[in-house]
Amino acid sequence: MIQDIAPHIFHNEYKSIVPTGRSYILCFEERSVLLATDTEEILPPRVMQIGQIGETTYLFSIDGDDFFLAGKPEKIPEGFAMREINIFRTGTPKAFAFACITAFSLYNWYKNHKWCGRCGSHTEHDHKERMVRCSACGNMEYPR
Repeated sequence: MIQDIAPHIFHNEYKSIVPTGRSYILCFEERSVLLATDTEEILPPRVMQIGQIGETTYLFSIDGDDFFLAGKPEKIPEGFAMREINIFRTGTPKAFAFACITAFSLYNWYKNHKWCGRCGSHTEHDHKERMVRCSACGNMEYPR
């Protein structure tokens, strides 16, 4: 199973932190993800490889490496390209395939929860836990 990433250790508890140059950045656009092109392996870029990035959202860590969600960069760095997410099914290493699948799920959750399901107002990311809160009615939504 894809969750079998041992001996790697996955931590999904939310942290309110900012990325460092060594943090991994997962950039999705619909059903594509930014990955290295010079390898058959699944390899997302690190912040230092992308350069200037916009707003990021902390996702999780694997073996102490932090993973963040960000929008597609204006300029795709050399050696990287947007690739179809189907690569996650058979890609290696399993830890990165698992990271990308989990990140894709969170990407879709955040994308689909920009507006409150109760009153229709804009939601905001919480800074203490992984949830969005409605700015108008206070409704809280958590990923499932």
